[in-house]
Amino acid sequence: MDLIKAQWLRRAEEVGRELPCRIPLSEVSNAYGQEPDEADSMEGSG
Repeated sequence: MDLIKAQWLRRAEEVGRELPCRIPLSEVSNAYGQEPDEADSMEGSG
């Protein structure tokens, strides 16, 4: 899971440079096609 988080953060940094500084987290998650709620539920389901 750490690798995924690292990659996600890396992507977020790259995207953050291209996209405006002020953007909702939901917008970022949607850009990757996965919402925070879904990710949390997935991890919780295990």
